Amino acid sequence: MEKFVLVGLDGVGWNVIKPWIDKGFLPTFKRLMDNGVWGVLKSTIPSLTSPAIPSFFTGKNPAKLGFFSFLKPDGSIMTYRDIKEPSIWDILGEYGYKSIIINLRTTYPPKKINGIMISGFPPSEESEYTYPPEIKNMVKGFHIGTEKLVKLWKKGKLKKGLMSFIIERMWKRYKIIKNLITKYEYDFLLYWIGETDTIQHWYWHNKDKLLTFFQEVDKLLNNILEDFRYRNLFIISDHGFCGPPLYNFYINSWLKECGYLKLKGNKYYQWFIQTIYSIAENKKIKNFFLKFLEFKNKIFFKNYKNQHYYGKDSIWNKRRNLFWGVDYNNTIAIAYGGNTVWGINILKENLKEDYEKIREEIINKLKNLKINGKKVVKDVWKREELFKGDLSIVPDIVYLPSEDVYVSILLSKNVLIKRKKIDPRGTHEKAVNGIFLAYGKDIKKGLKLGEIQIYDIAPTILHLFNIPIPEDIDGRVLKEIFKENSEPAVRPVVYQKITEKDRIKGKIKKLRLLRKI
Repeated sequence: MEKFVLVGLDGVGWNVIKPWIDKGFLPTFKRLMDNGVWGVLKSTIPSLTSPAIPSFFTGKNPAKLGFFSFLKPDGSIMTYRDIKEPSIWDILGEYGYKSIIINLRTTYPPKKINGIMISGFPPSEESEYTYPPEIKNMVKGFHIGTEKLVKLWKKGKLKKGLMSFIIERMWKRYKIIKNLITKYEYDFLLYWIGETDTIQHWYWHNKDKLLTFFQEVDKLLNNILEDFRYRNLFIISDHGFCGPPLYNFYINSWLKECGYLKLKGNKYYQWFIQTIYSIAENKKIKNFFLKFLEFKNKIFFKNYKNQHYYGKDSIWNKRRNLFWGVDYNNTIAIAYGGNTVWGINILKENLKEDYEKIREEIINKLKNLKINGKKVVKDVWKREELFKGDLSIVPDIVYLPSEDVYVSILLSKNVLIKRKKIDPRGTHEKAVNGIFLAYGKDIKKGLKLGEIQIYDIAPTILHLFNIPIPEDIDGRVLKEIFKENSEPAVRPVVYQKITEKDRIKGKIKKLRLLRKI
């Protein structure tokens, strides 16, 4: 098998780059599209870096992975050690193939692999972010500036010189990578460019600066094509991007208005509850309120580690007073929060009617919800329509808000309001449309695909390496991208049955690996 290269462009969607490609501003992208295969890569819901990236490199949906954000169900921060499913490079390693994995988010702290790993987004340059540890001297400076970017993001301040700093860092990193690959053998190279996400968060409102940056990315891709000639190449993103929200949708206020959520006390006390939540919208008060909840949750989650948010035995049922003012004994449906709000939970123990009937009723109401002519959500699903695995950690109803709508769990007096102050930074929690590009000797030319899933990348790469695909992978092999009569097009897709013995072996292997880390 010849070497294979995958480049990740974090947060890139066709809605941003396609108009510039059509105008001739991004010639390398145009070359890739004209001489390869391209299409929309659908991300996970919610479309956050985590779970999207782990779903890409395992080929499995978030319910099998066990998390839907950078937070685990117990409220603690997810790390690479929490990903129990085998990655592309884990499977390749079992067959003797060497991998070099560079800057991929959700891979910190690094694990032992058959090859080299430079983890993405460690706490700082001083962190131990390489495997093996001794190569850190060779890639020294790779994560310089990470702490600076995190501090700027927390303060919400756009500093002068940020654009040039990000561009300079992107090129320095590529120089480090070129040096690395001249000294180490590999079969699979994965290089994740995170700057494309950072730049859109900060400069979404300034299209000229965005174009300047993406022209640098275009030049970098041209260098990659020259440096890795005659190899099959994929370029993917974990999600797309969209503008800042213009409206706040208070989903629990809507559930209350529909009669599914009940507040405690009489109408005057309920008015008081909603007034307090409305006051909490004030930025200064909100920050204090969030810090208080963070402190409270740190204490609380210590006692309930590794337990789920949802379901009968969830932490929410054990400490319902976390959501002040709700009458949980008479509430049928409620939306809980995380770093994004994307689902509604049905409290089955309070149902007097059929569960499916109530669920269908809420889905239809939400799907058809328009306020002042504004469609609030793009689509709504039953959880099993999107996910497989441990559905107890998934809300009963999952929805995708409209792009200009921010969903809040606060019990405001209003259901939908126009935001007075718009944060100019770009967002992506609702931007599920990423990009897919394939290019190389085995790839068709000038083919536009229909929509494909982020889960499809892992099995397609395994098929390229002629490796049997684990039967519990959720994606499919994209055989339609290969040239007719090419070896991967002719060769049948082979699946590997996962037995209970294999699962036990895998668990033992992971435990041994964790002891070595």
